[in-house]
Amino acid sequence: MRRPPRRDRCRRSGDRGSASVLVVGACAVVVVLAAGALEVARAVSVSHRARAAADLAALGAATALSLGATAAQACGRAADLSARNSARLSMCVASGGQVDLVAVATSDRPWQMTASARSRAGPAPVAVWAG
Repeated sequence: MRRPPRRDRCRRSGDRGSASVLVVGACAVVVVLAAGALEVARAVSVSHRARAAADLAALGAATALSLGATAAQACGRAADLSARNSARLSMCVASGGQVDLVAVATSDRPWQMTASARSRAGPAPVAVWAG
């Protein structure tokens, strides 16, 4: 006895390989999400590097001021410390024992990303209470 041909077999042949397309699409989504996560991590890293450089440079400059250095010498010390921490100093104001500065850190690979941080160091202002 002979079986009649199956009609659903023709319908399924058009779906052949569709799972492969879905897997390739899912892999593409995973790759794009991983690349985005790496970019966020790089941005956080550059930001932390800028903050650390600014804080250390401000502390170094304030220490130099407290030891009798001029404002130019203190800002030079801040620029040196900033460069040692892979950043550059974009602004430095030293007066009255206090230092205000801005450090900029840059990451060039695969494209440029820049972060800046501001820091202040020096003796705490004296609070006067008239009560």
